[in-house]
Amino acid sequence: MPNANAPVLSAVLCTYRTLLGALLLAVALGNTLVPMGAGGGGTALLGRGLTAVDAGLALAASALLATVGLWLLFGIRTRVVAGLGAVLAGGLALAAPEILHAGIAPLRGALAALVLALPLVVFGGGRWSSHNLGWRGLV
Repeated sequence: MPNANAPVLSAVLCTYRTLLGALLLAVALGNTLVPMGAGGGGTALLGRGLTAVDAGLALAASALLATVGLWLLFGIRTRVVAGLGAVLAGGLALAAPEILHAGIAPLRGALAALVLALPLVVFGGGRWSSHNLGWRGLV
């Protein structure tokens, strides 16, 4: 007998997946598209007073977060990618909060990523994921 709550659970998981992907993309874009300040026009990572190493780390973290966010939006390997996104967001917020520059505080964003990722890691991406193999076939 099929589970009567399966369509509802799939809709909730799809919503969580979309929200987490959008959150990670917003953090990634917030890292790279930060205004330089009062005197300068345009955007730059070095315009925030970061060293070249910190700017490179911020750019690499933004690229990883953007990739994870896009994979979540498309539903590719949702369990693994949601866990990776939560770990990346949490690790960056704890290890280097000065690198993260987003509209919300870094720890709040990491907590939101963890809350959204936990059901996705446990239940998967739901019926509307592009790749529904779960943990099988990773290696």
